[in-house]
Amino acid sequence: MLQISRLLYRSNLFPTRNVKQSKDLGKSIPWPTAPRSIHWLSEMLRKAFLRWRAFTILSQYPKEEWPEMHRKITAMEILKGKRTGWGLSRRWLGDYLSETSENPSGMVAYRAMLRKCGVQGDTANAVLFSALTVKYNRHNKSNDRAVVITKDNRILKMDPSKKFKVMQTFQLSDVTGLGLSPDDGNRLVVLRLRTSSDLVLSLKSASGADLTGELVGVLASHFAKMMGRDLDIRVSNELEVKAGGTSKFLKVCHEAPTGVAGPGVEAVVDAGGFLRNNKDKGKVIVFTAPGGGRGTNGAMNGRG
Repeated sequence: MLQISRLLYRSNLFPTRNVKQSKDLGKSIPWPTAPRSIHWLSEMLRKAFLRWRAFTILSQYPKEEWPEMHRKITAMEILKGKRTGWGLSRRWLGDYLSETSENPSGMVAYRAMLRKCGVQGDTANAVLFSALTVKYNRHNKSNDRAVVITKDNRILKMDPSKKFKVMQTFQLSDVTGLGLSPDDGNRLVVLRLRTSSDLVLSLKSASGADLTGELVGVLASHFAKMMGRDLDIRVSNELEVKAGGTSKFLKVCHEAPTGVAGPGVEAVVDAGGFLRNNKDKGKVIVFTAPGGGRGTNGAMNGRG
């Protein structure tokens, strides 16, 4: 222990000294590079410092707001420098499908289906996040779906048109990563899965809110807590997607291709499949990306 203490001192591995009095609680202080022999200890201390800093920030808010603030801090750490708009200033409601403003005609059926699945109230099985989505498949078809993430590590894909019938259930351990665009207002998310084709989704909100940042914060924080490691999250306009047993790429475009309808179109598809073989590359799905960003519409091109 004495030898480790001496190494820490010589390495100047005490960047948190006096940070409690600093305005940013040490955020602007770069973490020093440790000798290879104690790199593991440096990483452990860095994570402990980040937890302390998060707790210190949270302690300024009412305790009932801590879960929301923790998820916002998680999203901020992941998306800083990568995406400017991700919903920091608004309230994060989590279970949007239980809100009458978001799901007025389907809320009763949705809650009934949750009870059938053993998901109820503020319990160990409660909902962490839910939202309506548009789901795109490898045959260039889109369908209205709902996605639900629960505290007991389930991810449910539901069909709102069939009283929120559960179409597929994934375990949290099936998730290998999450992808999203860096463009503000672009609601595209790619949920990468180990045991199935990836889910390509465009999140929807009746209020027009962009829910992508909230999904990042909820999924990343819960994944780290339950799986003991960080979730692989990629912010790019070129995202790898697994579909039909093969890997392809989605490319987010900032202008709709020739012949495709203009702004406000939810999904317009030309012939062929955007995730099929090389002969089909260049096929396009156009989806609305409201507000900010580098264009009104986002388009996804398959690239073999």
